[in-house]
Amino acid sequence: MPRLKFKDLKIKTKQTLGFGTILFILIAVNLHSIYNMRELRRELEISSSNSLPRAIAIADINYYSSNLRIAQLQLSFAKTDIQKEEHNKKISKLIDDINQSKDTYESLISESKKLKLYSKKEQELYVDFDSLWDEYLGFSLNCVLLFRENKTEQAITLLNGDAKNIFDAYSSILTEMVRLYDQYLLESVARATETFLRARKFTITLLAATIIISLIMAIAIVRLITVPVSRLESAALAVGEGDLWVNVKYRSKDELGTLATAFNRMIKSLREAQEKAEEKSAKLELQWEVLRETHDELQEKSVLLEQQKQETEQKNADLENTLDRLKEAQNQLVQSEKMASVGQLTAGIAHEINNPINFVSANIKPLKRDVADIIDVLKKYEQAVTTSCLDSNFEEVDKLKKEIDFNYVLEEIDKLLDGIEEGARRTTEIVKGLRNFSRLDEDEQKLSDIQQGLESTLMVLHNELKNKVQIKTEYGNLPQILCYPGKLNQVFLNILQNANQAINESGVITIKTWMDKSWVYISIKDDGNGMSEDVLKRVFEPFYTTKDVGKGTGLGLSISYGIIHDHDGDIEVLSKPGKGSDFIIKLPYKY
Repeated sequence: MPRLKFKDLKIKTKQTLGFGTILFILIAVNLHSIYNMRELRRELEISSSNSLPRAIAIADINYYSSNLRIAQLQLSFAKTDIQKEEHNKKISKLIDDINQSKDTYESLISESKKLKLYSKKEQELYVDFDSLWDEYLGFSLNCVLLFRENKTEQAITLLNGDAKNIFDAYSSILTEMVRLYDQYLLESVARATETFLRARKFTITLLAATIIISLIMAIAIVRLITVPVSRLESAALAVGEGDLWVNVKYRSKDELGTLATAFNRMIKSLREAQEKAEEKSAKLELQWEVLRETHDELQEKSVLLEQQKQETEQKNADLENTLDRLKEAQNQLVQSEKMASVGQLTAGIAHEINNPINFVSANIKPLKRDVADIIDVLKKYEQAVTTSCLDSNFEEVDKLKKEIDFNYVLEEIDKLLDGIEEGARRTTEIVKGLRNFSRLDEDEQKLSDIQQGLESTLMVLHNELKNKVQIKTEYGNLPQILCYPGKLNQVFLNILQNANQAINESGVITIKTWMDKSWVYISIKDDGNGMSEDVLKRVFEPFYTTKDVGKGTGLGLSISYGIIHDHDGDIEVLSKPGKGSDFIIKLPYKY
């Protein structure tokens, strides 16, 4: 059987094959587009109905937790019962808000697991957060009870101790979870965008291929028709010049008869083909409208995501404002630490000045008495000279001199005057030392003698140290350097006070100074209790203290650390339990 060639097929068969191929390509394009649109819609629905609400719930928990911490800190500064009650109500509401957000998040977990969107890392982070939140909630309730029982110092210690560490821990977890959700949402948007671009590219490619194939097939069909029609040209002209209703009929089965029959069928087929083409065009227009509406919907959802992004940025700005308020509260605590130091110094200075003043006051009364006795003796001499009854008056004068022990009185007056002079001298030295020490608020650096500052600080602490600690000084030949002398005196005071408190009954504090080409060094060493490695690692942390509640804020060494670094210097501690501590301060040599 001879193989049938394409050119031997009937025109209808050729058209069917051509338009069938085009229709198949269009159906494939539409099916692929519908599939991609469904995938895109599914991705967006998952993000909007599950992932985004979970991310919002975690962000709300983070926001409410920060506000809860602020409210607890504000409660510690509340003065009146009304203020305390308002802060307590605010704390209760924030705890309820956090628990409500937790319930919302947990209600979405089961669906997330079904969709395989609940990662192992997210699960581990949330379990850790849930455990830490229960602990922090317990601390929070204890703080509220302590505040209600007016145990403010214990409440503040609890709030700034373990509660702060737990808060920092679960805040880090929440921040990590928010970061995970940000990453997931960005990946989801990227996948949706990639799906849309891929679908559009594929659709455009197939449409272009369809047009090219259609053109090729149309040219082939026209060519196959033109050749047989040219052979019937004369017959066609005759029909055109004569009866228009004449049909070209060829009963034979030759090529011309077949072609004539095909010619008549071609007109009808072309008419039907045109109707089909218009119908398909209408369908394509409808599909394009659907694609355009889908694109508009994606644009609207993109705007919604942008709005949610702006809301998230606003929440971040609120958190930054909260951080600024926390820093302000910290500055107030630092100021309180300074005022506490001033109060302690004032008590010591008052005691120091009181001793020489009492010494002067104690000498004034016997001095007045002795001077009065001398005046009586002088009056007797004057009477004796005036009356000229020298013998009897001299006897009275001698008697009076013996009664008051005149020679002892003269010696005692000299001693009392020496005592008054010594008391005045000591008072002057104390006031001078206090003036050198108290330069705390200087705005600019000035040339100052470091060793003079150390001596001024020792003068201020003299009463606190004199019956307990022996001071040894080994001063090097130091020049004056540019510094903030008052602030350095505060550092010396904090370290010397800590050294004194580390010595139980009696001990020695050794102060050394030396320098090299670029640096000035100050060493303050005691032979007290020393510090363990754990304490040594945290010695400069704000609010960290090993003292009993109410005996320290834990800010002294933290403030000292900041002052030394403001001088572009450094401070380190060498210490072992039972072997004392050595604070070594390193300052740049500026002049």
